[in-house]
Amino acid sequence: MSRLIKIASYAGEPRANVIFVHGLGGHAYDTWRRGADDKTFWPLWLADDVPGISVYTVAYEAPPTNWLGTSMPLQDRAVNVLEYLLSEPGLKTGPTVFVCHSLGGLIVKQIMLDLQRQKDLRPECGDFFDRVREVIFAATPHTGSRQGSLLQRLSFLAWPSTIANVLVANDPTLRSINVAYRELAQARKETMRHKIFYETQDTSAGRIVDEGSSDPGLPGDPPVPIDADHIKIVKPADRSTQLYVITREFVAAIPAVSDSPGALEILPRPEVLSEQSRNIVPKLIRLAAVGVVALVGYKGVQALIAPPPDVEHIQKPLVEQLAIKDAQIAALTQALLAANPKAAAAPGAQETVSGALRSVAQGAEEGDKRLQQAFDLLSNNKIAEATQILTAVAEEKLAQAQQASAQAEKDRKLAATAFRNLGAIAGLKDPGKALEAYKKAVELDPEDMESAISVGWIEISHGDHKEAEKQLSRVLSWAKTTKNDYYEVWSLLGLGNVQVAQGDLKAALLSYGD
Repeated sequence: MSRLIKIASYAGEPRANVIFVHGLGGHAYDTWRRGADDKTFWPLWLADDVPGISVYTVAYEAPPTNWLGTSMPLQDRAVNVLEYLLSEPGLKTGPTVFVCHSLGGLIVKQIMLDLQRQKDLRPECGDFFDRVREVIFAATPHTGSRQGSLLQRLSFLAWPSTIANVLVANDPTLRSINVAYRELAQARKETMRHKIFYETQDTSAGRIVDEGSSDPGLPGDPPVPIDADHIKIVKPADRSTQLYVITREFVAAIPAVSDSPGALEILPRPEVLSEQSRNIVPKLIRLAAVGVVALVGYKGVQALIAPPPDVEHIQKPLVEQLAIKDAQIAALTQALLAANPKAAAAPGAQETVSGALRSVAQGAEEGDKRLQQAFDLLSNNKIAEATQILTAVAEEKLAQAQQASAQAEKDRKLAATAFRNLGAIAGLKDPGKALEAYKKAVELDPEDMESAISVGWIEISHGDHKEAEKQLSRVLSWAKTTKNDYYEVWSLLGLGNVQVAQGDLKAALLSYGD
C-alpha cells in the first residue's frame, strides 16, 4: 500500500516541498538512514539546514521478488503515487523537489510524464507540474541494470516481481520513458533543474547501476560520481558527506519565502508495515518446481561423476531438464483446478488446462511479454486478468489470419490455438466466455477436436442439446477413424448425457456401454 508521510515542516507557506522516493526493495525511512535512530536520518538534516522547507517521504510496495510479495507495474505505481501527491493539502502551494533513489527516479519520471499529459485536462495536474522545480536522481537505472537482466535470466528461481521485470538492461519501456523525459526536461530547462549522482563501488552482487545507465542525458551539470555502492549512496555518514552537501546546496538555491520561517516542527512518524498477502498458492507451486530442479541438479551431478556409457542414459539428463517445466505446469494446473472445483469436473479438465498453460509458457519463452504477464497472473490465480490478456492475443491472431497471405492456413491454426487456450483458461471462471472462444477456434480450424468436444460439453450444460449432439457426433466419427480412444470416450459420454436429457435412455445405455 502507498503512503505519503510528512516528516517535518515550518509554519506558513513552504519554501519548497521536498519529497523522498525510495527504490526497489526500499523503505520510507530505512532507505535514507544508516542506523535505526534519527541521528543518520538525513531528510531531518535537510529540514534543519534549509529553513522553510517541508519534507515528505513516500512509502510503497516494491519487492524485488514475488517470494517477498507482489508489486504493481511501473506505470500503475506512478499513477498510484501521483494521486496521493495531488490529494495532499500541504502540496497545494510552493515549489516541489523530488529526491529519488534507484527505481524511485523511474517512478518520478513517469509521474512527470503523466502530469504533462494531463495538465490541460486536470487543473491540479497542470498546477503541480508547473511547481516542480528540482529533481535529484541517485543511482537511478535510466536504461536498466545488468543485475536486472541477471534477475530475469534466473527468473525461474529468482521469481522477479512485476516492477523488477522492467529493470532489464535496455528495456524498451525504460528507453521510451527516458526519451520522453529528456524532451520534457529540455522544454523546461529554464524552470526545472536536475542533479544526478552515480555509484562507483560494488555491492556484494556487483555494480547495480553503471555510469552509463545512471546518466539520463539531461541538460545541466554532468552526473556526479559518489564514493559509495548502490545502497550506501543514499545513506550519508554525516553532514559533510558529498552527496548530502551538494543536495543541501541544490535545494537551498530555491529562494526563501520569509526571513523568519518560525520553528521547525518534526512530526511523529507512523510505523510503515507491509500489507502484502501471503501468496501461498503461487509459492507452493514454485517450491514444488524448485524441488524438481534440485532433484534434476542432483541427478545431473551423479551423471557427471559416473557418466553412463550408452546413448539412452546420456540423453536422460536432457529429458529430466524438460521435466522441470512439466512439473511447474502440472503443479499450477492442480492449483488452479483445486481453486476452481466446478471447472475441474469438465471432461479432460486437467489435460485441457495444462495444455493451455504449456502453450502460454512456450509463447512467453519465445519473447511474448503479454503471455509472460498472463502466465504470472495465472500463477497468482488471477484468472479474469489473465483472460483479458489472452483475449487480446487471440483477437490479434484472428486479425492476422483474416489477412490474405500465403500462410493463411497456418495463421488460422495459430489463431485457433490462441482461442482454444483462451477457452481453457476462461472456462475456469466463465463458461460463457469459454464457449465463445471454443466456437471461434472450431470455426478457424474445423480439425480442432479439443475445442469441438469442449463446445459439445458446454452446450450440454447450457441446454442446447442439438448443437452438443452435432459437435460430439463429429468428434466421435473422427476419433473412430483415427483410433483416438481419448476423444472417443469423452464424445460417447457426452452423447450419453445428451440422450438422457432427450429421454432416449436406451440409446444412452448403448453410448455409456460403448
